[in-house]
Amino acid sequence: MRSRRVVFVHAHPDDEALQTGGTMARYAAEGAHVCLITCTNGEVGEIADIPGLGTVEEIRPRLGEIRREELVEACRRLGDIDLRMLGFHDSGMDGTPENDAEHAFVRQDFDGVTARIVEVLEDVRPQVLVTYNEYGGYGHPDHIRAHLAGIEAAARCGVEKVYYTAFPKSLIRMARDMASELGYGEDAFGS
Repeated sequence: MRSRRVVFVHAHPDDEALQTGGTMARYAAEGAHVCLITCTNGEVGEIADIPGLGTVEEIRPRLGEIRREELVEACRRLGDIDLRMLGFHDSGMDGTPENDAEHAFVRQDFDGVTARIVEVLEDVRPQVLVTYNEYGGYGHPDHIRAHLAGIEAAARCGVEKVYYTAFPKSLIRMARDMASELGYGEDAFGS
């Protein structure tokens, strides 16, 4: 077993690349055991018309499959990543009808979700766990659920250190300004 071990807990495929890809690649290149837990398949993500993949209507039914494939490829490019996909169903953005679906990640038994993460932690035995802050970075319900379950699992397993992902305020301001320009309102990303 490698002496340095770190587990990243993310909600959706692409969160690893958007938030912690550089860190994952660095530690993998340095020989650490890097494990990524991805809680959902990302079935409710946004879709654009992409030549070669099809129209939005064609992609929607197989979005989870596409995003899982993209996740596997992202991990391959990041280095030697131990990918663990929990396979829960994406809950969608806060306040959307997808939140109420029986199969939504946010509606799954919390102890059951935590137990799945505990299984991985007991297998990997990391010194470090990285996940979102208590607000899930920007309030996404799946990010918050991943944070809560990851923190609880880390406590149960005695993980030595827990780190939260962070966004620079300048990036949040830029995203808020872009959202406002697109007509989403100045409060689209909170304060």
